[in-house]
Amino acid sequence: EAPAGASEASKFVRWVSRVARATRRCPPCSTLFSSRGYSRRSGLNNPISMGGKSIKAIKYIENESLRGRFNSCKSYFLSRSIPNDERLVFHGTSADLDSIIKQNLKLSLCKRFAFGKGVYFSEFPSTSQVYGKHLLLFRVMLGNPYQGREHIIPAQYQSKIVQPNEEGKANMIIIDNEDQILPAFIIELQDLEPPVSI
Repeated sequence: EAPAGASEASKFVRWVSRVARATRRCPPCSTLFSSRGYSRRSGLNNPISMGGKSIKAIKYIENESLRGRFNSCKSYFLSRSIPNDERLVFHGTSADLDSIIKQNLKLSLCKRFAFGKGVYFSEFPSTSQVYGKHLLLFRVMLGNPYQGREHIIPAQYQSKIVQPNEEGKANMIIIDNEDQILPAFIIELQDLEPPVSI
């Protein structure tokens, strides 16, 4: 039960005290903390770091309504022979987290579409961090991704990828269907403390 004074959205959030537990709660997340965006400082008790920040806390989002819509979209893709495998991507925002936790990201609330119309994500946390004080991790389905200059994602595609690297990881991923995205984690960051000299 949520503590007194907690927001309504807090009922969807669970604290995850260990990274290992976080990856067990979300099987596709098992590769997250070995990805290029993270490194562990030397020493047994040092935190996982990312872009000059350390992870202060991880909160796992459990919203069965959003998960149901996501799984329905996954089934729809499968029935149409559209790839329904998932990617883990980051989203930076200064928007109200309660709204995202309860209702997901809303395309209607997005204001900037520099590379195309849709909700923007990145496979690199450093890219997402510049867009707001909050960092979230999403599970997304790309379907058949588009690469090109069209502002609107063409009908035969389900996403757009921008500036992929040699490994296929995209600096930006754009999705215009909210059912293809599922918020998974809130990642709270803090500045790294300088190492203590002995």
